[in-house]
Amino acid sequence: MEICEKLEDQEIWKNSFALACFIYWVTDRDSFCRDQELRRLSRKLAARILSSVIESFESKDLPGEVDFLRKAVILLGDLRQVLLSSYQRDCLNFQEFCNAREKCRKLSMQLLDPGLERRGPAAGAGSGQA
Repeated sequence: MEICEKLEDQEIWKNSFALACFIYWVTDRDSFCRDQELRRLSRKLAARILSSVIESFESKDLPGEVDFLRKAVILLGDLRQVLLSSYQRDCLNFQEFCNAREKCRKLSMQLLDPGLERRGPAAGAGSGQA
């Protein structure tokens, strides 16, 4: 049985998108204008995480999907480091830092979930269904 769901209906995508939106919103603040490198890096990592989740959804094989999800987990670790640096340099306040860290934690838990089922059009590829 093929499960064909839209990308936008996937919780993992919703959380990736919410994280990216939050990062873009918080880095638009004046405090990030003092450190353009942290701003650029935060946004780049958030976009790459979202992109990796999208690519995993569009992957035509399980190993490819897993590779994209692993890449997203690694990028999340990098983003956490950048967020910590941002907090230490007063670009983020404590509440923003905690909010971003929680969004990263939630997404990381999803990405590392061993029960993560196949999603999207490629779900039934091995069963002879198109």
